[in-house]
Amino acid sequence: MILQTDLQNLRRKQKVYGIVNLHSGAANEMLGVSETTDSVAQKNNRIAKEIKKHFPDSLVVFTTEQKKSASRLAYAYMQGILKEQEKIDDAHDTANANTEMEHLILVFGGDGTIGQVVHGLFHALLAHTDSSISHPDLYQEKRKKESNPYQFSEQLLSLLPKLGVVNTGSGGDLARYLDLPSDFSVCLEIIKKGKSRSIDVGRLESYDLENQKRTFFFLNVASVGLSAEIADRVNRKKRKNFMSYFLASFRENLTAKKIPLQVQVHSKDGTRQTIESSAILVAICNGKFFGQGMEIAPYALAEDGLFDVTIFHQWNRLLAPLQLRRLYKGTLYRSREVQALRCRQIEISASPQSAMPVVSSPLSDASKTAPKTAKKSMVLIEIDGELIGQLPLTADLIHKGLRVCVR
Repeated sequence: MILQTDLQNLRRKQKVYGIVNLHSGAANEMLGVSETTDSVAQKNNRIAKEIKKHFPDSLVVFTTEQKKSASRLAYAYMQGILKEQEKIDDAHDTANANTEMEHLILVFGGDGTIGQVVHGLFHALLAHTDSSISHPDLYQEKRKKESNPYQFSEQLLSLLPKLGVVNTGSGGDLARYLDLPSDFSVCLEIIKKGKSRSIDVGRLESYDLENQKRTFFFLNVASVGLSAEIADRVNRKKRKNFMSYFLASFRENLTAKKIPLQVQVHSKDGTRQTIESSAILVAICNGKFFGQGMEIAPYALAEDGLFDVTIFHQWNRLLAPLQLRRLYKGTLYRSREVQALRCRQIEISASPQSAMPVVSSPLSDASKTAPKTAKKSMVLIEIDGELIGQLPLTADLIHKGLRVCVR
């Protein structure tokens, strides 16, 4: 059976596990199925058949339109891996541990789908290390007294499956950073060769749009301010493509407001720096690109244990087309209005004077349940194009926490 939706059935030992999101921006076109003539079953079978040409033993599942569907699937899969490892440990079967527990998770989707999968995998690890964490949807954890309560051991991180990315989204910024092709079959061939590299995983704590404390994990970029409002505008579009990102960026630029922020960075050598300034945008970068190819951090390395932070203190509306062009080329960071720095941990909070309406566009469907009073004053956060919450935030890195397939 190639189509599974029951999460209980996914908690099993399966070496290759594919999560396909047909609702991502360019999925139907890139996966070679017809959006109008093919039924859901025809799409699923055609894609699963192609995947099984390269990975005969794979289990292929398809996300639904329900939010966090990919995260739940990844969470259940990781739980199955952890349970199998527990059985091996109980039996003291070290030989089986080395041969049977090599896992690969294939993600067919955009940056948002990849982010959901990463959430699910790492929240399964959190649930494994702390029994008070009960459900992957909530992204909620019991706060411990330690300053850095969740330090995953190398042994635990080694149980995570390798991540194979087949970009079918409209943004594709992680795939762009990893230099992965857009061709479906070519990408599967690259993944099949098994070459991988370990990259850092960002961990961000903030408040969601309902003022609940949450923990999020990400591989690419998290940002505050203008970019979050752009992400919100784009996500309300039926179709996402380069032009939708460009137009959303241009339109939000017309009403963008500077936000008084306090940014505290912890450098590699242990020193701290506090920056109090009004800013249009702050990007916390593990990878180089966001916003469908904007080179926000040209020198970022996803395995150096450091964030590249880019702060836009000014944004000239009259020069917006030129600035956007320079941003896509990766040269805007040289501007006097842009500050670039590196750190291993960052904290961002809104200064008291920023308790004013800073959201210039209506919030997405995910935020309609947020308190009305909060909507007027929240400073938004997005991760890889998905609106996730509001300030304050704290972010750090799990150094080389996940293996990803590369050329």
